[in-house]
Amino acid sequence: MKGRLRAGQVFRYPRPKVEHISQVDGYPNFHHVTHSSAYGEQVQLEKGINGTAGITAVDGSRRPAILIRSSPWKSGTVETPWKDHFEVEDGYVRYYGDHKASTEVALGRTPGNAAMLEAFDHHRVPSAYAPPLLLFRAVPRNGKQKGYVEFCGLGVIERVEKVEQQGGQAKDSFINYAYDIALLDLTPENDSVAWEWIEARRNKAYSAEETLEWAPKSWRHWVENGTVGNLRSSRRATVSENPKPKERKPEAESPEVLEAEEAAARTAGRRRSGTGQGRRMSAAERKALEDHSVGRATAHFEADGWSVEDVGAKRSYDLLLTRGDERLHVEVKGTTSEGTQVILTRAEVEKQREFAPHNALVVVHSIELDRTVSPPEAKGGVLHCTSPWEIRDQHLKVVSYVYHHPDLS
Repeated sequence: MKGRLRAGQVFRYPRPKVEHISQVDGYPNFHHVTHSSAYGEQVQLEKGINGTAGITAVDGSRRPAILIRSSPWKSGTVETPWKDHFEVEDGYVRYYGDHKASTEVALGRTPGNAAMLEAFDHHRVPSAYAPPLLLFRAVPRNGKQKGYVEFCGLGVIERVEKVEQQGGQAKDSFINYAYDIALLDLTPENDSVAWEWIEARRNKAYSAEETLEWAPKSWRHWVENGTVGNLRSSRRATVSENPKPKERKPEAESPEVLEAEEAAARTAGRRRSGTGQGRRMSAAERKALEDHSVGRATAHFEADGWSVEDVGAKRSYDLLLTRGDERLHVEVKGTTSEGTQVILTRAEVEKQREFAPHNALVVVHSIELDRTVSPPEAKGGVLHCTSPWEIRDQHLKVVSYVYHHPDLS
């Protein structure tokens, strides 16, 4: 019987690889679990994005699977300047492609991005031909950063974005792809994937439809119905062999959010103790951030073939983009923080909801603000673009209310 990949389980990934031993250093041997003598080259996790070789089966061509590996210990290095986000408990992963500052081929032509974009074409119109994503992340064990991987689950690509990143020795800006991946619920399979399913997908004698016999229930439902919906994984109660993670610290609020909350409190007449939560930005500093972020966004879209008009002074958004018959309405935000929170006005939210899906949010975060010169100068930062931009209520936080007093109205 073939092996199983169980979510939360850590596997030893030894080098050189050995396939005949079931355990190495006290952990299941990845190469043993995924070994097959029938299909030539064995699957590997040597790169971030590892597509299995495509096959031509009885019903046409397909890629059996794509194995994804994230190495958190490499984040922020010249080799891997980005940081992938694995929100496994919530069934969500944001994974960055393999384009780098030093890459010479066109965007989308690197092996990893090419495989993921091809997969996304299938995932947008679900079918049995679509390649499943098997996600892993490197974890430290036995005092070592390398050689151990945790299986995080089975995924499908929900959305692809172009993002601007910085990397290389000179911290040069470059464009890469970011993939939003939904992890499917594996509860009926005891939170595991049977490797027999991947073996069947590698077998030319089976049609894509026939391989569904070994697929997890959530994958079959996705193929038949075309939506993830309540099939998204929820592993908050899953028992894992991993050490219990430390309790997450509350997300730090950005300077802009703190300033907005303080302004709302002052307007409401709220008495506050102390001297406030920090230095407020001056009008000149805010303008420097705004001008810098709008300039970065303009250059970003112009490089992608858009005609850009700055309409921020007269409309409830910043940039109007046109490219042939296409139109895009863009909101731009600049911040010295990590960009996890930005301030939106009610008008901005309402307009962007009207414009969707022909809209975008650009956040230029981690901007450096030089206050030693006059006027202040903004430089650097990391540009992140979300398009289309769907504003969901659960992502909004109320800063203040307007109360209509029934006795005085």
